[in-house]
Amino acid sequence: MKQHGFIVAGALFLSVCGLYGAMEAGSQPRDWPANPKRHTISITRDASDELGRKMIEVAETARPESGQWWTVSDGQPVMKCGLKTPHAVTKGALEYYTSKIREFQKKTWRQYSEPSSSLVYKATAERKPEFALNGITFKDVFIVNMSLHVSVALVVDMGGTTFRKSRTVVIDRNGVPQAIAGDADETFPMWMM
Repeated sequence: MKQHGFIVAGALFLSVCGLYGAMEAGSQPRDWPANPKRHTISITRDASDELGRKMIEVAETARPESGQWWTVSDGQPVMKCGLKTPHAVTKGALEYYTSKIREFQKKTWRQYSEPSSSLVYKATAERKPEFALNGITFKDVFIVNMSLHVSVALVVDMGGTTFRKSRTVVIDRNGVPQAIAGDADETFPMWMM
């Protein structure tokens, strides 16, 4: 999974290098009016019934062991392109990135190229008679898988980054989380021009 993120970041870097490699000497940044079409949000919650939807809510609000959804170093949030980097996929993370992209949709920019950003979130819930995670087998549980992909290009100081995170939450039939996988501090690539 991490390798895939570096491949995407590398492709973004090469794309931007190509863009700036073609700029003429003495080029100046220009004003870009607010353009919501360049800053997109896609949120999907897929469950077969109301109970499955409730289990997604439980998974989204399950508190990470670290106590917060963002990564911290020396007591401070780790930032990339003006955004907190994710430690866990939670409702709080989703609300934070959604609000940032909504801000970007309304903003006028002064850059060499028109900025863009996107958020893609998907959550699925499935009931399983048996499921193994980290060497432990759980019986009669719901498995909620969540994935979050946030990408920004040329948003702050002519840079960009991509965050890809996933989270799996095992929930018993009473709605109590039994195990969580995917919560972890990670280093996310960033490119600057």
